[in-house]
Amino acid sequence: MNGKEIPYTPAGSAWNHKFQVDDMINSALATAIWGATESVYRTLFLHKGLQEFIDGFRSEENCVLSASGLKIYKYILSSDLSMQYQLDLVTDQYIYYSNESLVYAFSTSDHNLLSDNEYADISYWNSVDAIKNGTEKLLWGELPENN
Repeated sequence: MNGKEIPYTPAGSAWNHKFQVDDMINSALATAIWGATESVYRTLFLHKGLQEFIDGFRSEENCVLSASGLKIYKYILSSDLSMQYQLDLVTDQYIYYSNESLVYAFSTSDHNLLSDNEYADISYWNSVDAIKNGTEKLLWGELPENN
């Protein structure tokens, strides 16, 4: 106003009463950790401490393989940065991470999140069946003994 900068104050909140800006920042950081090639967010500047945090997940020690020209990491964080997920299975079509009974499904081609709910779990078991019948190729991981 009158040529002076006015700091932005978030006004909207999400269903969980968190500021929507908090959710956007968490999602942008999670997307950077996942290595997704497409996102609704574009990072223009990242504080050194946050960049170091992301770099820890994107380190060579955390990388288990590359597929479609993109690195796939052993550990990632959930989209709200509250839980760590471990790589479970990689096929030529999907990347699956899990934390106990929770599953994340990503596209192998661009690392974009496809599902983080029951559909990810359904997709996981569909991939297990597809690997067994030869319509999907296992790139990393082991098939579960029971399904």
